[in-house]
Amino acid sequence: MRILAVDDEKIALSGLVSSIKKVVPDVELLGFQSPMEALEATKEKVFDVAFLDVEMREMDGITLAKRLKAIHPKINIIFTTGYMEYAASAIALRVSGYVSKPITPEKIRCEMDELRNPIEEEPKEKIRVKAFGNFEVYIGDKLLKFQNSKTKELFAYLIDRNGSMCTKREIINVLWDDDENAFRHNSYMNKLRCDLIKTLENEGFSHHNR
Repeated sequence: MRILAVDDEKIALSGLVSSIKKVVPDVELLGFQSPMEALEATKEKVFDVAFLDVEMREMDGITLAKRLKAIHPKINIIFTTGYMEYAASAIALRVSGYVSKPITPEKIRCEMDELRNPIEEEPKEKIRVKAFGNFEVYIGDKLLKFQNSKTKELFAYLIDRNGSMCTKREIINVLWDDDENAFRHNSYMNKLRCDLIKTLENEGFSHHNR
């Protein structure tokens, strides 16, 4: 999720940004004192929510909201102002919300819980496997690096199984096929499994069934 915050008063913008971060700490958040700079930013990135002060000198929030919606029709506009007379204009624009100043995390949370347009999650980059020649794994165009070569061998074997069931003993026998005492690697095998899970989780791929 990306959020835009615009207020031409430095202290007010700082308070707005702080309140938003308390509600959604992991969000990508950009704050601007200049409405024109904010408008330029939306030409390069898609924002899901925009908190806009209504009364600004360079460009008022109503005008900025119209221009933002012209670029991204599904953006959720939330006005922040101490002047309630702008409520009619906000309704006419079919904005998502209206927050009265002073801004608090509680007010932000109420608006974030009632967004007009649903937030569409960005698709994760797919895992791509190169099996010819050297076995390599890519996340999008980035080569996935494994800390342990045996972890990479484990992943290659699981890919080869194509979802078929296999026991831990079967995997151990494959990874240590030249060792007559392969069963001794049971503890090491558990470490490899954890390493593989952690490697994938670091790239945003969660593991629900451990």
